[in-house]
Amino acid sequence: LTDLEHVTAPTLVLAGDDGGMTFEHIAAVQRALPDSQVAVVPGTSHGLVWEKPHVVNTLILDFLADEQVPKVFTLDDLVADG
Repeated sequence: LTDLEHVTAPTLVLAGDDGGMTFEHIAAVQRALPDSQVAVVPGTSHGLVWEKPHVVNTLILDFLADEQVPKVFTLDDLVADG
């Protein structure tokens, strides 16, 4: 995780809710990336790109949009160690 702090590009972290990564680990990845957003796709595994391509495509297009939707809460708000 420590190497991620050197990533300077905006980053979208995608995860499936049944993909094997805990929410705590996903939050740690987000905290390590200076300019990142997280999207957890419900009903998917590590293969979320194939399982729900339309949802993933929408998330990517929203992430790449010039104007971002204001955030209501962060992933840290949802995990105990945040």
